[in-house]
Amino acid sequence: CEWCSPGRKSVVYETPGLLPTRVCEECPAGESQANPGQGACVPCAAGTFAGVVGRQACEACPAGKYMEQTGSSACDTCPPPMVTAGQGSTTEDDCICPAGMYKVTGQMSCMSCPAGINCPMGTDQSSVDGLESWTYTGETKVGILHSLTGTMAISEQTVVNAELMAIGEINEAGGLLGQKIVPVIEDGESDWDVFAVKAEEFTNPSSSNYVKAVFGCWTSASRKSVLPVFERNDHMLFYPVQYEGQECSKNIFYTGAAPNQQIEPAVDWLLRYKGKQFFLVGSDYVFPRTANEIIRGQVAALGGTVVGEMYLPLGESRNSTVGAIVDEIQRTLPSGGVIFNTLNGDSNVKFFHMFYDAGLRADTHPTMSVSITETEISVIGVKYLVDHYASWNYFMSTKDAPKCDGGFDPSESKKFVEKYQLLYGENSLVNDPMEAAYIAVKLWAQAVSLAGTFDLEPVRKAVVGQAFAAPEGEVVMQSNHHISKFVRIGAVAENGDFQMVYESTRSVYPEPWNFWVQATNGHACDWTDPVNLGGFYKQDTVEVALVHSLTGPRASLEKPYLEAEMAAIKALNRDGGVLGKVIIPRVFDGQSDDTTTLAVIRQIAEAANSSTVAIFGSAPSDAEYEAAIESSVLASGLPLLMDPRRSFGGECGEHVVHTGGLVNQQLWPALQYFSQRARAGGKQSMTFYAVGPAELESSGAFDVLRQQIVSLGDIVAGVSAPTTSSEAATAAANMKAAMPDGGTVLNLLTDTAVSLALIQEMQELKMPTGAFPVVFTDVAESDIPAFGDLLANQYISSAYFSSLELSQSTIFKDIMQEFYGSAYQVTDRMEAAYVSMRLWAEAVRAADTFSSTSVLHKMWSMSFQAPTGLVQLAGSNYLSKQSRLGTLNAQGTGFRVTSGDPEAVLPEPFWLYPDLGSAEQTCDFMKSLRTICPSGKGLVNNNGTFLLSWAGAADCDWCKPGSHSTAFEIQGRPATRICAACGEGSKQVIPGQD
Repeated sequence: CEWCSPGRKSVVYETPGLLPTRVCEECPAGESQANPGQGACVPCAAGTFAGVVGRQACEACPAGKYMEQTGSSACDTCPPPMVTAGQGSTTEDDCICPAGMYKVTGQMSCMSCPAGINCPMGTDQSSVDGLESWTYTGETKVGILHSLTGTMAISEQTVVNAELMAIGEINEAGGLLGQKIVPVIEDGESDWDVFAVKAEEFTNPSSSNYVKAVFGCWTSASRKSVLPVFERNDHMLFYPVQYEGQECSKNIFYTGAAPNQQIEPAVDWLLRYKGKQFFLVGSDYVFPRTANEIIRGQVAALGGTVVGEMYLPLGESRNSTVGAIVDEIQRTLPSGGVIFNTLNGDSNVKFFHMFYDAGLRADTHPTMSVSITETEISVIGVKYLVDHYASWNYFMSTKDAPKCDGGFDPSESKKFVEKYQLLYGENSLVNDPMEAAYIAVKLWAQAVSLAGTFDLEPVRKAVVGQAFAAPEGEVVMQSNHHISKFVRIGAVAENGDFQMVYESTRSVYPEPWNFWVQATNGHACDWTDPVNLGGFYKQDTVEVALVHSLTGPRASLEKPYLEAEMAAIKALNRDGGVLGKVIIPRVFDGQSDDTTTLAVIRQIAEAANSSTVAIFGSAPSDAEYEAAIESSVLASGLPLLMDPRRSFGGECGEHVVHTGGLVNQQLWPALQYFSQRARAGGKQSMTFYAVGPAELESSGAFDVLRQQIVSLGDIVAGVSAPTTSSEAATAAANMKAAMPDGGTVLNLLTDTAVSLALIQEMQELKMPTGAFPVVFTDVAESDIPAFGDLLANQYISSAYFSSLELSQSTIFKDIMQEFYGSAYQVTDRMEAAYVSMRLWAEAVRAADTFSSTSVLHKMWSMSFQAPTGLVQLAGSNYLSKQSRLGTLNAQGTGFRVTSGDPEAVLPEPFWLYPDLGSAEQTCDFMKSLRTICPSGKGLVNNNGTFLLSWAGAADCDWCKPGSHSTAFEIQGRPATRICAACGEGSKQVIPGQD
């Protein structure tokens, strides 16, 4: 036997045929027990309640509620819009009117104070009578429709308060168009059928409760129930809560988040920082079901796995039902994983209590919730939620956040919080749905003022385009009847507040029709053109394929490429897409396997009726890519591969465009820098030691590198190609022996773990950075957490550092942080992937076609302003790149540039592989431009001999007398011309004739 723990009591337990004993039973709702080893639970005192079983302490009735009886499982709600001065009220007499209203004598009701009269919270009618005020020309009613009773009352009561606060502010400023705005409040009773009945009363012109606008609903089930009513009566609802999307009604304005403004960024953040195995838990109605369909699609596409999915009836809190979900989480995620929570209402209380009691904690099983706000934390209990996460657009803690250039000013949040606490008590909490509800009233008021009328249709048109300096930041109502919103993720702190871990740098455009759901991918809505566009229309689109390893050992390296490409696509689409078409990305997982990657590329190229026009990603080799696409049936021709990886060179492909750095662009300028520095310091030469992957040793590239260094008059003390940590330790020892007086280490390793082991061993061997500086060619800002202080006073050779103060660098960082949060660290690798997408799009625009050949020709002929500076694609299909050296900054958070040239370095694909650079492998694909012959000319070879086909073609020349220029075209090649002999019976004495 053990002592019963707090929240439980010892009760007699008897079984026929056995001696009586005792078991520990949870305290029932309405009772609590703070001490262990007790035989009874204590009924909650008046003014307190215990809403679930097993409570250790009763909670004070929140503001706006009271309880006269003892042993209560819930508190009674003051008649709306009445509130209480604080928590723990014990009688209905504690219900008072909020600021801006007064209590009618002899009634439990409130009236708005006359314009110009200041009514603090708790004002009675006797304090108002006889005071002078200006006179309104009339009254205009608006409807407020929320659950004030039932399972959803815990969430919706405070939303009503926020809407009343906004209406009060409007009336304090003189109303609208001379009219006093009068709220008519109805209780949806947490019953969707009741919501529909009340909506009919608000929107039917023959009803005595007819209003000019309705602010209401929380759950998607309630919204779905009233939607046909608003459409049938052609009325207007402002819906203030985040939802699942997949809806766009002319009769609803959505001021809560669409999935791309809450759910999708949360999933993306979890995949990046918390894990790839997801368990989905939600309430059993439309929002969680649809949200989880989106989550499943996104998680699968981005390399994650959904291991389980379970639902609870709304309001379900039985131990057996909730406990089954907790048990299943433990079974499917024994070593940890992510729980995405779309539970709503009271079920959250029981779920998090049982989750905690099962020993599950945020360090191994972090939970991301999208329906838990500051209000719910106070009800559930802070200890059950510490270090778990919630995704919203607004948190109360933003009142203390710094200002940002993207449109967020904390003073608006501060004013919102202070005003609400003045009205509803100094300890009152505010949350996201309250803020969205407040926004809704304000946007409607602005639209009424702009329209100059309360009539529905003019006001509906005027709402679109309204901007408002909201507590979350500036928001704008878009033509799809959703508003742009800031995106935030908060972790629950021990004080019950949210600590921001993710924040978008500006408001995010809403996308109601979801990208991750096949049926709605590529669709949009636009109510400014209801005839041709309306609530659901197919956009004019073009597809690109994004091929990266999102699972397996390469995933950590390749996922950032995908993130940069997706951000670039979103930015392009926001600006209208390319050639009037919205870019639709199709994501493919190479699974860290060369065979799988090539099979995926082959599948893309040979897909019938596909609209794919380009591939972004990487292939095992350029030659294998060319072979994989040779049977392409794509309308745009053989697809270009835009490859962002850094490369040692040794290959090239006619349809492979490399935007990552080549070794000659990174290493050669660094070698020259250290060689010159040695001589400036009085040395005759610099001593180098090179460490790199095994391929450099087996291919003979190390020998070529030695020759390049010797050509500078410097010395190579040795080379090593470690593939394991133990081999790295050996390499460090050999390095110290070969350079007893010090020297520069060239670290060309591409395996981060081996590279880290090498630097750690150098430190163990007491090889100081002053004597043994290391030049890294494959370390980025994202590797800083792994290396830490080991990078201090070392050198990074790269084209791009996030500290660059160039206009395109600032734009690049802004775009990445807009979609991935203000703390997102951009790197050289991401820059190369971003440039791939932007360079391709710019060339498409210049060519005015998606044809691969035409796009490639434009890339060769145009320069491009990249985040690194001005670059251009060479005929080898490698991009010219700047070369810079950087060192760790004083904060240890990034790299500062120590040397570099704004002029781009030309790519030399065979710098380490000169034997491969034969006449056939010089990678001069620009010769195809020289062999597209104009009128009067034909193909010739290097010797000037005229040709009748592409074989050996090197240039064009004027056709000679006796021949004429004629068109020549074969499949897979651009059209050109050849010089054909004049036919029998004809002649030509003039050169260059057709």
